[in-house]
Amino acid sequence: MMKKAVVIICLTLAATVLICGFPLMYFYYSGILKNVADFSACEDEFEAVKDYVYNSEYASGDILGIDYNLELQRYRVFSIKRNTYDNISDELSDIIRKIKNDAFKSKDAHWNMIRIYDDCIVFVIDTGEYALVYSPEGTPSADLLPLRANENKSVRVKKAKGSWYHLIKVNRFLPLL
Repeated sequence: MMKKAVVIICLTLAATVLICGFPLMYFYYSGILKNVADFSACEDEFEAVKDYVYNSEYASGDILGIDYNLELQRYRVFSIKRNTYDNISDELSDIIRKIKNDAFKSKDAHWNMIRIYDDCIVFVIDTGEYALVYSPEGTPSADLLPLRANENKSVRVKKAKGSWYHLIKVNRFLPLL
């Protein structure tokens, strides 16, 4: 009789996990994946910004802030290492606008920063939970995504196309990708 009660309890718990677990995982993952850039919608634009960064005199370790100047009615780039705003062309400002509007469609995915690490160019959203990385030397390190050491998170790397990769911060207990 006791064995029967244990089996019934185990089956009930298993059914509860299956019934509740899958919808919870769906909602969790759809929340994470909404921040992922639509690389195919703006591939040429990401390449243009990458080329701008490579052809400018930004150093490894620099962080570039992207903001909109209301007075000038265009985007501009702020170099944290040099502590200066850099003038960019109207064409590059339009390219940045297209990336912000078409690649990062979620209201929670605000792209406003580019980090430069040696050969890698990292397009980071402001929450730090996602980055699109140009890495010509192969798969980038998960360390390129800004994380605090004490966070109970892990990073998944997924190839977008060519030398472009998605870095996504996910809960360590729910596997993804």
